[in-house]
Amino acid sequence: HARGAMGGKPPLARVYVHDADLGDGGVGADAGMPSDDFNDPYARKQAILRGLGLDAGGRAPEGYPNAQLVTVPVPRTRVEASLFVRGDRVFVELEYLPHGDMDAALAVHGGAYVRYLATAWDRWCRTPPENRCRFFRRPLATESESRRNDKRGRVGGWSAGVPALVPSNFVNRSDKNTRPGSDVHAETCWYHTDGDTPVFKGLAPSLAGDMRVVESIVAAMETELRRGLQNDENVYYYALMSHPGHHAGFASAGGYCYLNNAAVLARSLSSSSLSLTRLAILDVDYHAGNGTASLFYDDPDVLVCSIHGDPNGDYPWNAGYADDTGCGRGQGKTKNVPLPRGATWENGYEAALQACLLKIEKHDAQVLIVSLGIDAHEDDPVQERASAGIALTLEDYEKMGRLIAKARAPTVFTQEGGYNLEKAGAIVRTVFAGMEAGFRQADPERGASAASIERDVLEDLKRSFPHRGYSGAKSPGAPEDSESSESSSESEEDADTPVRAETPSSPRGAKSPKSPRTPREAAASPKSPEIDANKAPTPAQAKKEPEKKKKRGWFG
Repeated sequence: HARGAMGGKPPLARVYVHDADLGDGGVGADAGMPSDDFNDPYARKQAILRGLGLDAGGRAPEGYPNAQLVTVPVPRTRVEASLFVRGDRVFVELEYLPHGDMDAALAVHGGAYVRYLATAWDRWCRTPPENRCRFFRRPLATESESRRNDKRGRVGGWSAGVPALVPSNFVNRSDKNTRPGSDVHAETCWYHTDGDTPVFKGLAPSLAGDMRVVESIVAAMETELRRGLQNDENVYYYALMSHPGHHAGFASAGGYCYLNNAAVLARSLSSSSLSLTRLAILDVDYHAGNGTASLFYDDPDVLVCSIHGDPNGDYPWNAGYADDTGCGRGQGKTKNVPLPRGATWENGYEAALQACLLKIEKHDAQVLIVSLGIDAHEDDPVQERASAGIALTLEDYEKMGRLIAKARAPTVFTQEGGYNLEKAGAIVRTVFAGMEAGFRQADPERGASAASIERDVLEDLKRSFPHRGYSGAKSPGAPEDSESSESSSESEEDADTPVRAETPSSPRGAKSPKSPRTPREAAASPKSPEIDANKAPTPAQAKKEPEKKKKRGWFG
């Protein structure tokens, strides 16, 4: 990937993942997550890495968007013992597993809820089998499926026979006489809003890894965004999380979401050394970002915009309506754009995205967080097309990336939903290709040669100041009095400026420290001392005007 002109660098997507999902069988193979008809977050992560050319790590090869993989380590400080029988022998195996905290999530989630996510699986496993209510169980994968994922032939990993934990019923928490309780059964009914967001063996380490990704991105932005959010490295960031987060509320899990990654990121940036006071979250997932909106509903500093299918006809059903605009000091800082059934890019989506980006511009967001759900694609299976539905194509996602890039704010993507594993990698790759094209469209100098930049700048100067006689600088390595460059300069000047009279005291090719003037301009202004090109200038003559700073966008 060649560098841009004048030392600038081409846009770089820095892709962050964590290693807590890395087991002997590959990403997520040892997580013990129950099978789901649609949701396989670990397979989605791998599909996206392949789509970006980063499945082998390092830097994306030619032909892919300019991207670099950053793997965030999660300490393997948890030791667990496995007992299994083979023939007439009993084997004991110790395994070091990833173990981290979720403290970053406390920025937006309740402490009791975070503690529940961190401990629920261990408490469920310690509960005697006869005391596990049968209505809370989600079966593990079949024995044959488990054996394929375990080269040692164990069934269900170290927690063999322990089913995933799901609520048996859902509580109306608005009732004054309800509460979480203290037993793991009761807490599960309290904190979960559906039965499709289970607690399982690998959940807590994976969520801890997602929080470490947030912390790593914030630390990187603190280092790389300098001088008033000027991004000299031309980087945008992508938090490729294991689990989506935009449906998670202050103390609720649902819609495959546990911790609200985008919200945690926003709060963490606000409290960072960057001293940010205005942030924006743009949610392009097919489903409304109800959890994100709820967390900032009365906050005037964080603007939340969500484009999604009609909640009258699809999940989350009870939030994401157009008149949900915030409350209190946050009134007007939430923008929901539910699209009609069967919306396409041309029929509703582009206009909605333009409206959201205009609102983000008016908010003067210092950082833009994009909740990148990729399930608005026309082939995604998790859409209620009979009552809602959006049909975007790959080409539309490329246009989406272009428009997001034109926002010209430091940008962080966080992965949300997306359930067509065959298309997931291509969609993200296309969004990032659009980002690169959008950066160059917003900043035409990027990628141009130094000569073409000089030519364009001179043309702009000559159009703006036709009587100043800009002739351009000599290219590096050219002779001082090169006739070819001289004649070229003269021909360029002849096209836009009046002919200058030669004076005896000004040898051909000599340049005055100040811009040359026409005879009429010289007669109309006081006569200044002539400068002999063969003599050293006096200190007063050598003094230059201070260079004016060039106003630049955040990309270089």
